[in-house]
Amino acid sequence: MNYKELFYETIPNESLIIEKNTLSDSVTVLGVKDKTLKNIKIPEVVTHIGTDAFKGCTCLNCVVIPYGVLEISSEAFSGCKSLIEMNLPDSIIKIGNSSFQGCTNLAEIKLPSAIEKIPSLAFDGCKSLKEIIIPNSVKNIGIYAFNDCKSLEKVVLPNCLREIGNNAFAGCTNLNSVDIKNPNFWFDVDFEYLANPCAYTKHLFCNNVEICSVSIPDNIAVIDKYIFRNCKFITKIYIPSSVKEIKDGAFMGCTNLESIQMPENLIEISEALFSDCVSLKEISIPNHVKKIGSNAFKNCINLQTVTISDGLIQIGSNAFAGCKALNHLQLPDSVCDIGNKAFVGCESLEIINTPESLTEISLSCFEGCTSLKKLYIPRKIEKILGYSDSKQNLTADIFLDSSNNNFVITEGVLIDNRKSAIVLVLPKNKAMQHYSIPNWVKEISYYAFVGCESLQTIDIPNSVIKIGFGAFQNCKSLQYLDIPENVKEIGDVAFAGCESLGSVDFAKNTSCYIGIGAFEGCVSLKSIFLPGSIDISFMAFRNCSNLHKIVLSEGIKYIAGDIIDGTAVQELSIPESLKGIDLDGYDMDEKIGAFPLSSLKEINVARNNLSYTSVGGILYNKDFTAIVRMPPHMELDQYSIKDGVKYIEPFAFYGCIYLRKITIPNSVVNIGEEAFMNTSLNEVHLGFIDVNKKEINYDFSDLDTDNCTLFVPSGKRWEYRHHPVFRKFKNIEIESE
Repeated sequence: MNYKELFYETIPNESLIIEKNTLSDSVTVLGVKDKTLKNIKIPEVVTHIGTDAFKGCTCLNCVVIPYGVLEISSEAFSGCKSLIEMNLPDSIIKIGNSSFQGCTNLAEIKLPSAIEKIPSLAFDGCKSLKEIIIPNSVKNIGIYAFNDCKSLEKVVLPNCLREIGNNAFAGCTNLNSVDIKNPNFWFDVDFEYLANPCAYTKHLFCNNVEICSVSIPDNIAVIDKYIFRNCKFITKIYIPSSVKEIKDGAFMGCTNLESIQMPENLIEISEALFSDCVSLKEISIPNHVKKIGSNAFKNCINLQTVTISDGLIQIGSNAFAGCKALNHLQLPDSVCDIGNKAFVGCESLEIINTPESLTEISLSCFEGCTSLKKLYIPRKIEKILGYSDSKQNLTADIFLDSSNNNFVITEGVLIDNRKSAIVLVLPKNKAMQHYSIPNWVKEISYYAFVGCESLQTIDIPNSVIKIGFGAFQNCKSLQYLDIPENVKEIGDVAFAGCESLGSVDFAKNTSCYIGIGAFEGCVSLKSIFLPGSIDISFMAFRNCSNLHKIVLSEGIKYIAGDIIDGTAVQELSIPESLKGIDLDGYDMDEKIGAFPLSSLKEINVARNNLSYTSVGGILYNKDFTAIVRMPPHMELDQYSIKDGVKYIEPFAFYGCIYLRKITIPNSVVNIGEEAFMNTSLNEVHLGFIDVNKKEINYDFSDLDTDNCTLFVPSGKRWEYRHHPVFRKFKNIEIESE
């Protein structure tokens, strides 16, 4: 006799599978005998309704649960789509995760008075549920508990509630009111980011009286995070002097909030505190505040007046971003740190002072401030950071304090004296057509010439060592470029989008790194000669659609596999010095193979190259153990991989649109990712004697396997028919002798 027979016995029932534990005397409904049953009365001896007990009983519309049942387990009634109402007896002390999930017609349910938690996904997808009264015993509402209850109109919350999980009421698009009994309990609840039910309702009631303004109780010292997030019904908030801390996002998204009284003892405006409060028109920052956090007033589009007292030290990134109505701002000299994009998009901002205590400033702070005419750089500024991207530009003229010796403005260009670096071209000089960089400059900073769409020529002296990220991005009129030999780095997308750039000449002895997408989209570029000491990163010439010739000089050791993607290069000659082609993409977890999106018709390799060789224009490794790449535009309709090859590299035949027939020898042990993707194959001849010992990383899913015939060795058809990859071929034939 086994354990189950010793301690469990089956209780006879016509419709249910019921089991009794003889040790504990608990009686559990394990399941049903007929999933199509419509009505059920659970026997009074039952104490538990087990996991999945009625799951998927889509015809069930009436269930009677007796007093005495203690627990409804996980997914017990999940997917009971015909269930209309449930009356849960007060004897129940626990309901499990997803217990009523997907009961789409459940319109009414009475919850038991003793449960302490409504678990995760308990009523997820109960689209017909209209009202829910949470018992006073409940302390916790789990994540997604009432998610997607689209018909839910009213929620009554108890005073004992202490935690509401993330997205507990997400998707409750028709929620009209949330009712509470005592407003003070709200400040004891721990709200996760998207947890507050008031974020989804139009009205909040306390003892049947609608609340539009909020007065924080006098005994509260800390207002917790997200406590009133997205509470659209709030128009006013009064905060007493007892409050010393308001945590992140407490009032974010209160779109009708017009005024707020801030406590005098507050020392920080936390992150995203008033973000998206679009009706807020003015705010006074208390005297003791030292920091305004990131995104604090972001997208407060009607905020016109901000009063800041002495003592403020730090303004976080995006703090006032998108405050379109803000006209002027007086910052105290105590401010010594202004974060990235702090005022970006403040399109009405005409006047702002830069505090004398600042030692560093980012010009991206003022991108999109189209009404700002002047920006003053104080004497203590030691570091100026340029633009953060190529889309938004500073429009204000920049004026240097006469005693600031760290920077100089010459010919409308701001230069860092200490770093010998061009910071940016001033807005008033953006229309220049030619510029000669001073011969003492060593670096061109990121996005320095962004927006100079009229720039046709640029003289770069031999003193320049680095051309920064996006330095000349989208300089659409730039026609030619001479790279001097001392340049060691051309940053990512440095010349991307320079659509008129027809000539790029590297000095003979140039030894530099060409960054990701450095010349991407230079559609006028027709040929380029790369010196032997160049190091080329990913997508360097991507989408240079008229680039017909690229010369890889002796000395180049490594190239990225996508170096000529999107170009018109049809023939590629690999020098003797080349040691490797990187088959990984920019995302190192992704394989791209060699030249996946190229127009290649032929690949040639120098005879003495120790890593690669080519046969008939097709690229192999030197010892013929791997086929690396058939040029995608090679006009070859059939090909037999050389016997002895072990590896078909990722993307080896990718895009070979003329290829109809491929023969793969038994020596191959590995077929790489997407090896034959986007080909026109209608015959695949496999010589694998023991197919189950091969590593197949390409699943042939993009081939028309209904019309592509697979030829296999004699006596092996059954193995291929049952192979996880090759069984998808409709036609598997024996190879003729």
